Amino acid sequence: MVVVSWVISWIILVCIGMVAVCSTGQAIERWWPTVGLFYFVLLSTGVLVGSYVTAVRLVGVEQAACEEQNVLESINWRKS
Repeated sequence: MVVVSWVISWIILVCIGMVAVCSTGQAIERWWPTVGLFYFVLLSTGVLVGSYVTAVRLVGVEQAACEEQNVLESINWRKS
């Protein structure tokens, strides 16, 4: 099993998405120059957000184990 960081998978997904947005955007800009900038701005931000959500969903975020949570709770209990 290969463990990949979500940051690496996010960077890969952003690169793939930006290549798709740029190639499609250049084709749109040839036919409708006024729509080209709107398309780039709208879909570029969508690619950033969508690739982040996809990367986190694919890889997952590590959570503390039960033992670690119990240790943290006991430390917080002692402080109060």
